[in-house]
Amino acid sequence: MNVPAPKLAPGTRDRVIEESCGNPLALLELPRTDLPAYDRSPLPLPARIQQAYAVRIAELPPEAQKALLITALTDGGDLDVIVRAGRELGIAPAALGVAERSGLVRVDGGRVAFTHPLMRAAAFRQGTYDLRLEVHAILARLLEHQPDRRAWHLAAAATGPDETAALALEQVARRARERDGNAGACAALERAAELTEDHALKAGRLTEAAVAAADAGQAGRAKELVERAAALVTDPRSRARLCDLRARIAFDEGAPHLAHDLLMAGAEELAALTTAEGCDEQARQDRIAAGLMLTDAARNAWQLSDPARVAEAAERLHKLGLRPEDGCPRSAPPSRP
Repeated sequence: MNVPAPKLAPGTRDRVIEESCGNPLALLELPRTDLPAYDRSPLPLPARIQQAYAVRIAELPPEAQKALLITALTDGGDLDVIVRAGRELGIAPAALGVAERSGLVRVDGGRVAFTHPLMRAAAFRQGTYDLRLEVHAILARLLEHQPDRRAWHLAAAATGPDETAALALEQVARRARERDGNAGACAALERAAELTEDHALKAGRLTEAAVAAADAGQAGRAKELVERAAALVTDPRSRARLCDLRARIAFDEGAPHLAHDLLMAGAEELAALTTAEGCDEQARQDRIAAGLMLTDAARNAWQLSDPARVAEAAERLHKLGLRPEDGCPRSAPPSRP
């Protein structure tokens, strides 16, 4: 059976299926739009669907339209949060009742939900940009006790570099990694990088995002993030780390020779640092990191049955002068009989 839009990342494909809710036009058109991996706002609607829903929204009083926008932006449908955010904008709770009577949303207990997922996207795009920013800022304040949701609203309210939001998203990523949510961690780190002004810090966040993407099995996305990080990297340690990550991706994609060459190049970057810096603790850590990469390169060459590459990696490993107490955790490849 053919898979629609085969180039979509699995997470994005799931969003398209969920938000289209079986609408054939949406299923066809949504994959053709530009869908940022980290964007948590509703997916952009095909023009015909947006226009159809926009007519219904425009029939509502202005306060009810704003109540719909708040509901679209809360992403959790919490009635209490929606009402409190509305009050900060001068909107009475009755406005939500007007929206419910129109058939666009339903209120059930403490939750508010759109009657169709595509309506959320339509309500989102009917709101003006400055009003959306204001609502996101209000929601970030109201969701102080929910750090993950707060972080995404801080990011959505940012109009330029914002280290507070970026740091909050880094914590989102850390928590996601702890529960094996690598795709979510990648999204948070990528958005954090977008909000980062310092080039070295941005490169580090993009690199961490690439690692998370690779851990999530998203090789294509990991490669894209690595290249974005590489354009900002200037120091040898960061270049070596990117070589290590590129090698991992290459190996996963069935290019072991390229993986070997990348590992050797990264190890060479680090080995040069150990020569220049002498015997301090940083030099020791660089030697260990270079040794790990050379060990992986030698093991890779062994699996390729390439004795020349094994010998080259082993020779460079010997020159590093690593000692047992350095604690290199990966074992060297077996000797060829």
